[in-house]
Amino acid sequence: MRQTRDKTGRFLAIGFNWSFSTSVHLLKEDIQQGLFGKPLRGQSLVLWPRTKHYYQRSNWAGKRLGPKGEPIYDSIANNAASHFLHHLVYVLGKTKEHSAKINTLEVEVYRANPIETFDTCALRAKTDQSVELLYLASHAVNHQIGPNITLECEHATITYEAGEDMRATWEDGTIKSYGDPETEHTHKLDVCIQAALNEETTIPCSIEAAYSHLLSIEQIHHTISTIARFPDHTIKQDPDTQLTYVPPLAETLLSCYQAHRLPSEIDAGWAQKPTTIRIPEQSYPY
Repeated sequence: MRQTRDKTGRFLAIGFNWSFSTSVHLLKEDIQQGLFGKPLRGQSLVLWPRTKHYYQRSNWAGKRLGPKGEPIYDSIANNAASHFLHHLVYVLGKTKEHSAKINTLEVEVYRANPIETFDTCALRAKTDQSVELLYLASHAVNHQIGPNITLECEHATITYEAGEDMRATWEDGTIKSYGDPETEHTHKLDVCIQAALNEETTIPCSIEAAYSHLLSIEQIHHTISTIARFPDHTIKQDPDTQLTYVPPLAETLLSCYQAHRLPSEIDAGWAQKPTTIRIPEQSYPY
């Protein structure tokens, strides 16, 4: 895709909604200019229940591979909540068109639903600038929380809670608001329309911006061949909504978010030791 883009001189956009929003671009510019000091660590929490219908809506939902062995890798981290893993590395990119590179991952993935991949993901990533990022997401929950985002820097902390503005708060209590990127879902279409009309080739979220997320998903599936299933006695099903969920899971992941820990690090009874993955520098085309 990258080679075709460059050969044809056209633009290519990867539709991570927030990465086309004005609020995220303003925030990213302030991070690049050092307004908050050095970024130290970030985290995101996304608990979005999904029913049996969600996994039956297509023949690729929840699938690892297609009928001919082609990669699909559909999961919570590569579909509905993928935006909030990508966002963490996007705002830390050195330029508007790039994301930070991920060097290492510590990954825990689980499933309650009868799918090939996973409906619950907890991972810690470390970037090439030694920023630690925590990503917590699940569809196997019975109430919705998030997306919630926190990015801690030397002199200020950026926070976002679903339905509110993204804000930076300095140590002296000063606050700067950036608006709510969730209200700009269709802005990516406006950006692409203008690019087509004006024959532009520079897009804020193209291959380079999406590459850290792509490599992370690919390496997770290449490294972890068996997805851990939650213990049977912890899995519940709502006969009315057809939702499969683990009752204490939402509270556990919320506790992980508050403590900046993986489930295995707070002694969740079902948690397994994380898998460590290293992503070589040469994996990146830029």
